[in-house]
This record gives sequence, C-alpha cells and structure tokens, in this order.
Amino acid sequence: MVSPTDLLAFLGCNHLTFLDLQFTLGKENKLTKSATSAAEQLLSELGYEHEKKYLDKLKKEFARVVEIPKNSQQNRL
Repeated sequence: MVSPTDLLAFLGCNHLTFLDLQFTLGKENKLTKSATSAAEQLLSELGYEHEKKYLDKLKKEFARVVEIPKNSQQNRL
C-alpha cells in the first residue's frame, strides 16, 4: 500500500523512495533522526497551535468534523 506521504516522498526525492523500499524489504536500517533544534521545536509547536485553532474554528462552523488520530500513520507498515 502506498500512502500520500510515500507519493510525496517519491516526487520530492527518488533516493528517499529507494531507502524506504530497502527498509521495507529488511535490507537497510531506518535512518535515525538527529536531535531537534530549538528553531525546529518552535516551528513544530507553532504549527500544532495553528492546526488546533483551525480545527476549533471548523468545529464551530460545521456540525460534524472528523478527526484522524495522530498515531494513525505509525502502524501503516
């Protein structure tokens, strides 16, 4: 199964797709993520804050809003 994230990765970087495939086939270890810088942490927090405010706005405007759990992508493979 190919996720939207996989498609975007393929469009953005063919090598990333190759590495993901190698990992899926058990031939490579997933690269470890480096420590998050203070700037990256701040951007992440501001992004989540913006998303929460927008979700709250949608909930006020519409009778029904469907939320996808944050961990739904973790079990895709």
